[in-house]
Amino acid sequence: MRKPPAPEQEQARHDPAAPTGDRVGGDQAELVRQAQRLYLRYATEIVEHYHFCPFARAARKLQSMQLRVLLGQAPGPAALSAALQPLPAAQVEVLLLLLPEYRGRPADLRQLAAHVRELDLLQGAWAVADFHPLATLDLRSSDRAVPFIRSTPDPTLQLLRYQSLHAVEQARPRVPDGTRCIDPAELWQVTQQAQPLRTQIAAENLSTLRRIGAAQIQARVQDILEDRRQTYARLGVAPPPWETIP
Repeated sequence: MRKPPAPEQEQARHDPAAPTGDRVGGDQAELVRQAQRLYLRYATEIVEHYHFCPFARAARKLQSMQLRVLLGQAPGPAALSAALQPLPAAQVEVLLLLLPEYRGRPADLRQLAAHVRELDLLQGAWAVADFHPLATLDLRSSDRAVPFIRSTPDPTLQLLRYQSLHAVEQARPRVPDGTRCIDPAELWQVTQQAQPLRTQIAAENLSTLRRIGAAQIQARVQDILEDRRQTYARLGVAPPPWETIP
């Protein structure tokens, strides 16, 4: 069986209706490579390093994660649909669509994600989440902390197979039936794991942010964003309107 393509093997998906400046050919290929490189910095230095997602490292190493890059400042419905075709092979559980030229703010990206969820192409088989570099750190609750943890270098849409989510849920321990006596510590752990997976991960991530200190993680995030700013400036990519240029 053919292995799913590694991130560096993915080609650019280009929306011909969206302006991209004067870059052609090799410049587009280099932008694709750099977008993938920057995302992998985020994946390894933020998500994996701080254990924000318990499945991220395995997905990357087992090549069950696939990166695609869609060029264009405002990709339309046709470009989004084309970028997702063909859908990944069955062994790919996570598809990440990187949008290095996208100029929309987080609310715009949420609308884009909502549109993607409605595509007949997906047949309701994929969960869609939006990740945006413009995020404010808010530690008042686990849900409020999620946008900061999703501060990818580029606006990104993450597609995750519902089948994979369900498999993980089924594999998690459940609260025991009957009147069996168990250790209170074990009961607490199992009860925690019986929460919805998203809720449990968000709560653990908030705990990590508070324990390690947000300043350390913010510094890493800002280093990646500065790498992005300098790299894209060399490639002639116009900075998005929400980016602060010193």
